[in-house]
Amino acid sequence: MGRKKKKGEINIPRKILEYYNSNLYIENAAKCAKKRHFKELNKIKKWLKFNKDWKTLEIGCGKGILRNALPNWHGLDISKKALAKIPKKFTTICASAENIPLKNESFDLVVMFDIIEHSQNPKMALDEAIRVLKPRGCLVIRSPQLVWSLRRLKSLKAPIILTVELGQRFIDEIKFLFGRKIKFRFLKNNPDFSRIGADWDATYLFSPHNVLFFLKSNNMKCLNERGFPFRLGIDATHKKIMVFQKEK
Repeated sequence: MGRKKKKGEINIPRKILEYYNSNLYIENAAKCAKKRHFKELNKIKKWLKFNKDWKTLEIGCGKGILRNALPNWHGLDISKKALAKIPKKFTTICASAENIPLKNESFDLVVMFDIIEHSQNPKMALDEAIRVLKPRGCLVIRSPQLVWSLRRLKSLKAPIILTVELGQRFIDEIKFLFGRKIKFRFLKNNPDFSRIGADWDATYLFSPHNVLFFLKSNNMKCLNERGFPFRLGIDATHKKIMVFQKEK
């Protein structure tokens, strides 16, 4: 008999683990971090005024490109192969975002760049990020949109996929305006793990509204609501960062 599954535990499919452990994915993710995340992080650093005594957890750190840009950096990823590329002087944890094996209120800053849309359970991943964050600590989230992609537009299913997604986002927009609760939703079409880039491998249809509602309902204050990627998610959001602060 196999090990008994814990309550709320996530079983990551073998196909996904193999994909994130491939050299092609690891190196492409690192290129993305170098190209985009450093620039975005510098703006956040000035805005939040990073303290050298802070303790930081980067969820979905890959090979740790941002390790020297964040105070007292700790990296978490499901890829053992990516973590093996990080110098041993840094603390790394091989685990999923949905099950973080760390104590409550351990970090002053938690960073999630391009992770939420890949999560097997976004709600659980956000719960864990909040749990390990200290009171008055900050959570930084970035996520690209899934609507526009050249590969997706070339697909024969593109008209159906885009119609459904834009329809769902329109409903979200109306609900948001009236203060109605918005549910987390997963893509119905299967991710294509044979391709790299454009979030083709994302399992989750990201909508900023439900993340905003969820975090606000869990004592998280949004510090930059103006910078939130609204408008049906059509805008390119690589410059849009969401920053939340955990209230006491």
